[in-house]
Amino acid sequence: MRTKTDMTKKVEFLISLVVLSLTSAYSQINQIVEIEKNLLGKEYRLTGYISTADSGLIEFWAFQKDSKGNFIKDKSRREILPTGSTWKKIVLNGRIRKETNTLTFGIWCTKTIEKFNVDKVCLELNDKDIWRPLNIKNGDFEEALRDSITKVKGWTLYAGHTANIDTLTKYFGKSSLRLTQQELHKYGDFKEHASSVLANGVNIYYEIYGEGEPLLLLHGNNESIASFKYQIDDLRKKYKVIAVDSRGQGKSSNDKKKINYQLMATDMSELLNNLKLDSVNILGWSDGGNTGLIMAMKYPEKVKSLTTMGANLYPNKNAVQKKFLREYKWSLHYAKILALFNPSKWRNKVVVGKMVLKEPNIKAIDLNKINAPVLVLAGEKDVINENHTKLIADNIRKSKLIILKGLTHYAPQDDPDYFNKVVDEFVTSVTRKNTVGVH
Repeated sequence: MRTKTDMTKKVEFLISLVVLSLTSAYSQINQIVEIEKNLLGKEYRLTGYISTADSGLIEFWAFQKDSKGNFIKDKSRREILPTGSTWKKIVLNGRIRKETNTLTFGIWCTKTIEKFNVDKVCLELNDKDIWRPLNIKNGDFEEALRDSITKVKGWTLYAGHTANIDTLTKYFGKSSLRLTQQELHKYGDFKEHASSVLANGVNIYYEIYGEGEPLLLLHGNNESIASFKYQIDDLRKKYKVIAVDSRGQGKSSNDKKKINYQLMATDMSELLNNLKLDSVNILGWSDGGNTGLIMAMKYPEKVKSLTTMGANLYPNKNAVQKKFLREYKWSLHYAKILALFNPSKWRNKVVVGKMVLKEPNIKAIDLNKINAPVLVLAGEKDVINENHTKLIADNIRKSKLIILKGLTHYAPQDDPDYFNKVVDEFVTSVTRKNTVGVH
């Protein structure tokens, strides 16, 4: 009979897979392979070897796309890999679907793992019961890095990670690849920049960096200040960055009120009152973008400008991709199961997570009330439908719409330099217009 602990571990692993399918936030490196027609329908096997002194989960992930770039359901079987300082084999088994055009695969680990080595990555296909290797680029990491520790030949290295060729720790050949996650738990854990305030009945945790025009950062669902780590580094050089953990998330508390974006907008209004700030520029991402829109309508005097990334007005398939909604419902289902075993950790995540399926409920015409300049952003590959993003922009008088080419709902992490540049240029232009004629 399985013990309660065994079942908890099983369910935690299941939710990790669902979360992984929705975000690339913890991916280290990946590679895309084009699939020829003669390979369709065949089994594939992805293997590699890892070594780390840290504890946590490491595994391969993979997804397939058709010729139009649409995702294809991947039924690959993943093996949970317990970490350790000795080399261990990591395996992923799957089948190439008949409509597949490309297979993308990569390595994922939890945030508890700061450094690990990977070596001898091999992709094989089953051809009449014989496993034959499929050419991938630099799978043994014997080829040197390109021109910096942020680029690996043949691979895409995720932002916030660095890579080094390690000739001392290796499983095969002359070297392996050492991957390092940078600045773990930096923002969101900086006590010297931190404070909290009682606002609207809950304790709101925030951190302040830099000087200049105030810029309020509002994160996405079940995220925290840390999700803006690539923005704070840049924006603090020019702005007074106020990074906040929204109610019930990060280090902020929650109460028994029904959580919604209207309530969260009031939280932020009271926070600004406590900070004695008459008005601020706002950068809101996903849920934070929704809250920002409501603040601009409900508290117009407090919003100098709003940049909203990946926001939506309502939670149905007209606004959000149907596939995302379906998968999100499953992730929430698993979270509810986890809450039974560990309520202190998961119950609040469920409460906050439910908002995605029920909120917001904004009428497009009500956006006409917004008088502040608004930059409306979304990724070209966002889970928010592009027509819906355009609907938001079309109903705001002083709006500017930019669809970020090649980027996803996670654009602030996909390409931080580009994203930060777009935000800075907008806020700077608004600031200049507001200062004309002041003197």
